[in-house]
Amino acid sequence: LGIFCAVAALMMTGITLMRALDQSCMPRLAKLHAAGSYREFRWLLLKLVGVYLLLGVAGVWVARWGGRPLLTLLFSADYAIHTDVLETIMQAAVASYLVGTISSALVTTRCINRQLPLLCISLVSAFAACYWLVPEYGLWGASMSMVLCKIPYIVIGSAMLIHATREVSPDA
Repeated sequence: LGIFCAVAALMMTGITLMRALDQSCMPRLAKLHAAGSYREFRWLLLKLVGVYLLLGVAGVWVARWGGRPLLTLLFSADYAIHTDVLETIMQAAVASYLVGTISSALVTTRCINRQLPLLCISLVSAFAACYWLVPEYGLWGASMSMVLCKIPYIVIGSAMLIHATREVSPDA
């Protein structure tokens, strides 16, 4: 558990950066949504997602190709044997970036009350993934559960955003 927590803490650096960027973009997103400028809203949101995907892919790349020396430098050689866990946690970080962005965008579109059921679905997904993966795969199963539990939020939250920012024809 100590190894898992230490390695998982590394993703907090990227999440902190992502949250700061989200917070700086939320007023603009809210104004665009309130003005009915849905195309611009989606474009700004896609740019944010693009930045996060680039950061996330870089994190996964560093974990894959430099994970062993990084874990040795930051912790010890005992941690360095868990590069597979680090790589999967960096994948979970990418998913977390997307969840954070979707969550912020849902707030700006005033879909706040719909987030509780979405979070409950993610919670059930986390329990199910941990139940099946952790006993069989240990630390890697726990890190994979971190990835899998975010998928429902990403899929359903994205659908909610598409619905909230669809352009309605004046004839409708």
